[in-house]
Amino acid sequence: MKSGYPTAVIQGVAEGQAAWPGVTLDPDRFAAHVTAHVSTSSANLRHLYLACACGAGDEHAVRYVDRMLCQAVERALCGRGFSPSERDEVAQRLRCRLLVPDGGKPPRIFEYSGRGDLGSWLRVAALRLALNFRRQTGREEPLDDTGLAEACACTGQTPDAAYAAAHSRETFVSAFRAAFSALSARERNLLRLHYVDGAELQDLAAAYSVHRVTVGRWIDVARDRLREELELYLVSRLQLRASEAARWVVSVRAVGDLSLRQLLPLTIPRM
Repeated sequence: MKSGYPTAVIQGVAEGQAAWPGVTLDPDRFAAHVTAHVSTSSANLRHLYLACACGAGDEHAVRYVDRMLCQAVERALCGRGFSPSERDEVAQRLRCRLLVPDGGKPPRIFEYSGRGDLGSWLRVAALRLALNFRRQTGREEPLDDTGLAEACACTGQTPDAAYAAAHSRETFVSAFRAAFSALSARERNLLRLHYVDGAELQDLAAAYSVHRVTVGRWIDVARDRLREELELYLVSRLQLRASEAARWVVSVRAVGDLSLRQLLPLTIPRM
């Protein structure tokens, strides 16, 4: 690869080629894609490389993304009452929606901006599409009492009104509690110990008999999972669009000065 490209492009090509054997993508095209989408240093460049190559029509990339798409549909819909035939239908619709050009417009896979994991982005897209499918077929997803109350608050309103209705600290804390409860026991314990009790990485590493780098990676994964579950909750319960849910998570935390250290004590009490 010739010199002169931005660091993010060089890094993304290197990570992408290492992670996805056989995938090829013109560096100039990837450079333009990075310039248009990457706004933070934490962008997932290897997944951005894969998504860009997939949108460009690389056969290997399409196969990799299709495999991720199938896994995303299963993870998003299993346990939510969707039959195997419904999951297959959602997967096929998601393929058409994300991987096929629409009326001269490029495939929507190009909308993935590298924010977070591509698998998480696909899971949110799958859940949103599945809920729309349920409404079209007259089979709404059953909600529990809490979910019903929250959904009713947005029923019949415009997207802007729904977004405004969701903008409250109380609703955010409720959604956060539900998302936190969806994590594994180890993930919940690590987040509590680190962010609430102030345990250092080396202390946690000693407790789990692993290297501190491993503990740091576990915590990063737990944080990503927490954000993912929070966005899924907002999409499924408050009927927000995936992009609205992601924006709301960022804005409410910023405006309300909410952080993990403030929110975790409000979750399920220790046993």
